Amino acid sequence: MAGKKRRGVVAAKAADFIQVGYRIQQARRQKKVSQAELAKRIGMTQAAISLFEAGVGNMRIGTVYQIARALDVPVFQFFLPDGCRVVADETAVP
Repeated sequence: MAGKKRRGVVAAKAADFIQVGYRIQQARRQKKVSQAELAKRIGMTQAAISLFEAGVGNMRIGTVYQIARALDVPVFQFFLPDGCRVVADETAVP
Protein backbone atom coordinates (compact mmCIF):
# COMPACT_ATOMS: atom_id res chain seq x y z
CA MET A 1 0.00 0.00 0.00
CA ALA A 2 2.75 2.46 0.91
CA GLY A 3 4.44 1.71 -2.41
CA LYS A 4 1.37 2.82 -4.33
CA LYS A 5 1.15 6.05 -2.40
CA ARG A 6 4.84 6.70 -2.97
CA ARG A 7 4.47 6.23 -6.73
CA GLY A 8 1.58 8.69 -6.72
CA VAL A 9 3.69 11.28 -4.95
CA VAL A 10 6.54 10.79 -7.42
CA ALA A 11 4.10 11.11 -10.34
CA ALA A 12 2.64 14.29 -8.84
CA LYS A 13 6.10 15.79 -8.38
CA ALA A 14 7.00 14.94 -11.97
CA ALA A 15 3.83 16.64 -13.21
CA ASP A 16 4.63 19.70 -11.07
CA PHE A 17 8.16 19.92 -12.52
CA ILE A 18 6.73 19.72 -16.03
CA GLN A 19 4.26 22.54 -15.31
CA VAL A 20 6.92 24.77 -13.73
CA GLY A 21 9.27 24.08 -16.63
CA TYR A 22 6.58 24.89 -19.17
CA ARG A 23 5.81 28.18 -17.42
CA ILE A 24 9.50 29.07 -17.32
CA GLN A 25 9.66 28.42 -21.05
CA GLN A 26 6.58 30.60 -21.66
CA ALA A 27 8.05 33.48 -19.65
CA ARG A 28 11.42 33.16 -21.37
CA ARG A 29 9.86 33.22 -24.82
CA GLN A 30 7.58 36.12 -23.92
CA LYS A 31 10.67 38.09 -22.87
CA LYS A 32 12.41 37.02 -26.11
CA VAL A 33 15.34 35.49 -24.23
CA SER A 34 17.13 32.42 -25.60
CA GLN A 35 17.94 29.42 -23.43
CA ALA A 36 21.62 30.27 -23.86
CA GLU A 37 21.09 33.86 -22.71
CA LEU A 38 19.04 32.79 -19.69
CA ALA A 39 21.69 30.24 -18.79
CA LYS A 40 24.38 32.92 -18.98
CA ARG A 41 22.34 35.27 -16.77
CA ILE A 42 22.05 32.69 -13.99
CA GLY A 43 25.42 30.98 -14.41
CA MET A 44 24.20 27.65 -15.73
CA THR A 45 24.42 25.79 -19.02
CA GLN A 46 21.93 25.95 -21.87
CA ALA A 47 21.50 22.18 -21.47
CA ALA A 48 20.38 22.68 -17.85
CA ILE A 49 17.77 25.26 -18.92
CA SER A 50 16.54 22.87 -21.59
CA LEU A 51 16.15 20.09 -19.01
CA PHE A 52 14.34 22.40 -16.58
CA GLU A 53 11.90 23.52 -19.27
CA ALA A 54 11.24 19.89 -20.20
CA GLY A 55 10.51 19.08 -16.56
CA VAL A 56 13.40 16.62 -16.49
CA GLY A 57 16.07 18.48 -14.55
CA ASN A 58 16.19 18.46 -10.76
CA MET A 59 15.57 22.15 -10.19
CA ARG A 60 16.07 23.68 -6.75
CA ILE A 61 13.83 26.47 -5.52
CA GLY A 62 16.82 28.82 -5.49
CA THR A 63 17.25 28.21 -9.20
CA VAL A 64 13.59 29.07 -9.79
CA TYR A 65 14.13 32.38 -7.97
CA GLN A 66 17.24 33.10 -10.06
CA ILE A 67 15.30 32.41 -13.26
CA ALA A 68 12.43 34.65 -12.17
CA ARG A 69 14.85 37.44 -11.33
CA ALA A 70 16.73 37.01 -14.62
CA LEU A 71 13.46 37.20 -16.59
CA ASP A 72 12.05 40.01 -14.40
CA VAL A 73 8.86 38.11 -13.57
CA PRO A 74 7.28 37.29 -10.20
CA VAL A 75 8.35 33.84 -9.04
CA PHE A 76 4.79 32.83 -8.19
CA GLN A 77 4.00 33.00 -11.90
CA PHE A 78 5.72 29.63 -12.30
CA PHE A 79 3.48 27.98 -9.69
CA LEU A 80 0.03 29.21 -10.71
CA PRO A 81 -2.69 26.60 -11.15
CA ASP A 82 -3.87 25.91 -14.68
CA GLY A 83 -6.24 28.57 -15.95
CA CYS A 84 -4.75 31.41 -13.88
CA ARG A 85 -2.75 34.25 -15.33
CA VAL A 86 -0.84 37.24 -14.02
CA VAL A 87 -2.35 40.66 -14.70
CA ALA A 88 -0.52 43.98 -14.78
CA ASP A 89 -0.42 44.50 -11.02
CA GLU A 90 1.03 40.99 -10.53
CA THR A 91 -2.21 39.55 -9.17
CA ALA A 92 -3.15 36.01 -10.10
CA VAL A 93 -6.66 35.74 -11.55
CA PRO A 94 -8.65 32.79 -12.90
